[in-house]
Amino acid sequence: MKKYYQAALTLTAVLSLIALLIYRHEYNKLRFVLQFFNSFGRPIQKGDCNCTTPKVKWHSRYAEFALPESPWQRISQDLYVYSAYNNNNDGEIRAIGFGKKIDDLNYSCHVYFDDHIESIQGKFSYEIINDVNDESVKNNQMKYTGYMLICKFIKINKLIVGIKFNNVLHTSFEVAPITHVRVFNTANNKLKSGNVICVAPPTAGHISHANMMSFLAFHNYLGWKNMIVYDFGISHVLSNNLKRMADMSDTQWNFTFTTVPWNFPYAQISHSTIRKIIETDCIYRTYNKAILAVTLSWNEYINLRYHNTVENVLTDIANENGKSTVGKFQLSTLVYCLNNNNDDLLISTPVILKSTRRLRKIIHNEPHYIFKLTNILNTNVSQQNIDDLIYINRYQQCDVDDRREIIEYGMLKFAEHIPGTEIFQYYITGQLFRH
Repeated sequence: MKKYYQAALTLTAVLSLIALLIYRHEYNKLRFVLQFFNSFGRPIQKGDCNCTTPKVKWHSRYAEFALPESPWQRISQDLYVYSAYNNNNDGEIRAIGFGKKIDDLNYSCHVYFDDHIESIQGKFSYEIINDVNDESVKNNQMKYTGYMLICKFIKINKLIVGIKFNNVLHTSFEVAPITHVRVFNTANNKLKSGNVICVAPPTAGHISHANMMSFLAFHNYLGWKNMIVYDFGISHVLSNNLKRMADMSDTQWNFTFTTVPWNFPYAQISHSTIRKIIETDCIYRTYNKAILAVTLSWNEYINLRYHNTVENVLTDIANENGKSTVGKFQLSTLVYCLNNNNDDLLISTPVILKSTRRLRKIIHNEPHYIFKLTNILNTNVSQQNIDDLIYINRYQQCDVDDRREIIEYGMLKFAEHIPGTEIFQYYITGQLFRH
């Protein structure tokens, strides 16, 4: 009996050992599969696709205007540089800077090339960038100013990749930052099409999602298909979803949404001066990529008096004037007051649909410009005022005590169509934030 008992225990031990080996083998197989899925993802099964959601093409159309990636870089105690550009038809780099107003900038410049170890030193010079209509400029009281930093150099048969500016007296050459350079070819600009709005940060506070989306939808309705937003702190969720929305296929909208960093290093600089800096960068950033460019803030809207699109306006002007060297078209501003607004509690209502009153005075001393990029870098560029055809609506709080300075509400042309556009409907129905 004892022998049978020992045999049974031995058989049980063998079977347990075999089961343990089988379990260990299957466990290792499962662990390998899980590691594979963790590294490469789960294979798509039939029926997993949600065919009701528009497909996304990850070709990143917004990246076309994102270069150069240019945060503000400090190159000395009193000077910062933002972006740099080169026309590969000449040996000159132009960089946009800002800093204290100094009688004479004493800097050197060095140009870096792809697959070329040594930099090439160039000849440094500069020009002032400012808004001539700014009161501090008129009174010669500016403590800070924009600069166009210019570096002329001897060309070599290599691609330009960067430039370094160095304060000859105070900054070590080794610690000065290298700024990326965007190279463009003016000969190809006539082949481009499309319009661009460069969006400057708001004058005060943040902008609601409803107003941002109405700004995008309204100008897209007028034919402005590309937005370059100088990012003052837009939420990543909204920004990423707008880029995803722009990249969707099988939709009726057509636009790009690009953000570029705007970590402006100084506070209490006039908005007109900041806009002038952004406007200058906008011209170079969009050159060879579009036909028209304009710089607006989020609370500013292009208003057409008679036409449906800006292209129609400029076509009529061209037909009237014949071949023209006009490089920029000047626009004045109408201010609409948001004070005592009964719709303030309706946060989701776009500002262009709220009840407003307009200031009687037309602002001529803060002009906006629509730039014709095919002409703007020519030496004999002229400008033309087109207030009789287009002007800017600006929505803001007004500090006006004299009621005679305010006149009745005037509707922004096409504003009533915006709630029904595909872009605004995608936002207002909540689909923008479902991904």
